[in-house]
Amino acid sequence: MKLFENIRKHEKLINRITSVLLLLSCIIMFVLSLKNHYNFLVYPYQLEYREGAGLSAAQDFLQNENPYDLSQQPQHTYIYGFLYPYLVSKAANVYGNTLFVHRAFTYFFLTATSVIIFFVLLRMKAGWIFSFAGLVFLQQSLINASNTSTSRPEGLGIFLMTFGIIIPWFWNYNRISLYASIVLGILGFLTKQYYLFVIPAIVVYLFLFVSKKKAMEYLLTSVVSLILTLVILDYVFPLYLSNTLFTHLHYATYSYQYMKDQVAVFAEVNVYLILIIVLSCIFMIRQYLETRSYMSINEIFQDVKKLFVFESASTLSKPLISSNGDLLFPLTLMLALFIFMINLGGHTGNYMAAYLFQLASPFLILETFQALNSTKDLLFRSFACLVLIITLNVEFGLQKIDFERFSSCFIQIEEIIKSSKSPLNSPENVSVIIQEGKPVHNSGHSEYFLSSNHKTERTNDYENEINNKITNKEFDVILLTEGYYSFFVDKGLLYQNYKLKNKLCAPMILQEWKTEIWEPKR
Repeated sequence: MKLFENIRKHEKLINRITSVLLLLSCIIMFVLSLKNHYNFLVYPYQLEYREGAGLSAAQDFLQNENPYDLSQQPQHTYIYGFLYPYLVSKAANVYGNTLFVHRAFTYFFLTATSVIIFFVLLRMKAGWIFSFAGLVFLQQSLINASNTSTSRPEGLGIFLMTFGIIIPWFWNYNRISLYASIVLGILGFLTKQYYLFVIPAIVVYLFLFVSKKKAMEYLLTSVVSLILTLVILDYVFPLYLSNTLFTHLHYATYSYQYMKDQVAVFAEVNVYLILIIVLSCIFMIRQYLETRSYMSINEIFQDVKKLFVFESASTLSKPLISSNGDLLFPLTLMLALFIFMINLGGHTGNYMAAYLFQLASPFLILETFQALNSTKDLLFRSFACLVLIITLNVEFGLQKIDFERFSSCFIQIEEIIKSSKSPLNSPENVSVIIQEGKPVHNSGHSEYFLSSNHKTERTNDYENEINNKITNKEFDVILLTEGYYSFFVDKGLLYQNYKLKNKLCAPMILQEWKTEIWEPKR
């Protein structure tokens, strides 16, 4: 007891020390992360099996081609929104259509999202240290857990989604901020479909806590805007809806067990952040009860009821629930988890709970530091700082990639492609094919064209074209992923006209692939 009393006497000093330690840990992690990500940026080969698909779509835009036109299928099929490759193509027009440019674009928007979180926490009066910690935690969470630092649309999409939810909160849900939110939500949808999450998140919050009328106006405007957008898209990009919507509906599967496993991954990584939120709530309840120690239990119950007042459902100008609390971020976090559990989480293509990290992490970080900042107990805040330091280094540490080993494998593949006049590529070497100015035959998304409405006629034509070239030995080298052959390659014709010369390793972040090298028989 005396020890605890002595600690209490020095709680301000302890809090300062732990806060400084947290700040130093975050600064060190931020600097090391910059260095680590620079290695990602300059690494010249793909780090993810389908990372080249974005480069293929951007190349189409650079050449004034339409990646969603039937003539570009299935060789250049791209199953995500056009916004990411279109915007990157503008930078690629100046600096080249390289993995470096794509990854730098992605990392820029990941950093921009983290900066938004930093300023939101400052506005919430979380202080400079907690605000900077929020920035570092979010950046590490997104880069490590959801593989969003590669040449993919997620970096841009997370930025649009987060900004689209923050803007109405920042401007107190006025009309202009809500219109801006709708625009950002639709732009998110045009980047990757589930970033439309902005719109249901804001609709639900408006209806519950701001104004039922505003919620209905927001929803109606969003639906009309989205329909008009889809009509325009269908006109400009003939296969846009087929590739980006119907393909996913065809391929999407749902496994309840898989969803539970993905939620468990998210919870395991964020367990200490969740613990801080829970303990902060307990401390806030204790503080609340201490300030009302003079009240009876019934009086306290009546006082608590005033925090959430249910309004008449018929009064459109009022919300369903009147509350003085700032509940947007916890509500958004719960809604993200709900959508993940009923839909996205059961999709077996969702690795490492990536969808949940992307939708929920910004708001989990905000809620963590919002809850912690609301707790006035200095010893608890000191304890939380130590927990955050451990979490940052254990759960959100740097990604360690053996770039030297990765490069040594891909250099051999690159040399083969360089010396080839007419290669048939596989997904893991699309970026090298584009770098060498040779035609892409498989974007990495090409197999998904099988599920489109146009698959029979166009796929048969392209398959016949490829197999005729195999019969005539027009490809001087064929590269195929071991155990994952391209759908348009006839194995019988391949064995008849080509011989397997070698198998080369093609290591990536989440998988270890092997590339088969086939050469014409003499």
